[in-house]
Amino acid sequence: MHSRPKMFKKDGRPKATAGIMLYTYSKGKAYILIGREKQDVNDPVSSGKYSEFSGSVELKPNKSSESFLEGSIRELEEETAGTYKLDSEYILENGKACYQRSVNREVMINFVEAPFYTEKDILIRNRNASQVLSHKEKDDFMWIKAEDLLNNHNKESCVDVHDIEGNSICIKLRSFLAEMLKDKKFKHTLQNIINDNKSAK
Repeated sequence: MHSRPKMFKKDGRPKATAGIMLYTYSKGKAYILIGREKQDVNDPVSSGKYSEFSGSVELKPNKSSESFLEGSIRELEEETAGTYKLDSEYILENGKACYQRSVNREVMINFVEAPFYTEKDILIRNRNASQVLSHKEKDDFMWIKAEDLLNNHNKESCVDVHDIEGNSICIKLRSFLAEMLKDKKFKHTLQNIINDNKSAK
């Protein structure tokens, strides 16, 4: 997780994505926190769709790239409007890293159990109250049953999910998350999170 990307664009920027999938347990079920990309006419592909908290690994002021861990911490803090500020030690102790490398990009997603549960209304309120531009990337949040992602992600129109309050909702997934859900290691890690809570009962 402390490693840095090995693939770079011609201009020197990393060809890599880092992110975090936060999860929690409630009433014997595992739930994943996802956020909706804000409505943006300039980004019709992702606008209004839900995803984990991730983004491109960035260059530092000294022109060296972030590590995957640094990038994932930054993305989570930005996209939850500062609600979740996890340190590296917590992620290393509690995270389950999933690395994927394709011809075009490296991807590292960390599955991390949330240190505390935050209701969606509070996440939205924190987002709306923030004056930081990068805190505005997501405009809605939802804790959804992890099993629903595994069972329904192949649907092209929308995915039927249940939120932590028990409501049934049909949502659209961002293409990045939909593609990650086809990856065997990613699905296996998600299944382990579901099973871990069942075995603890």
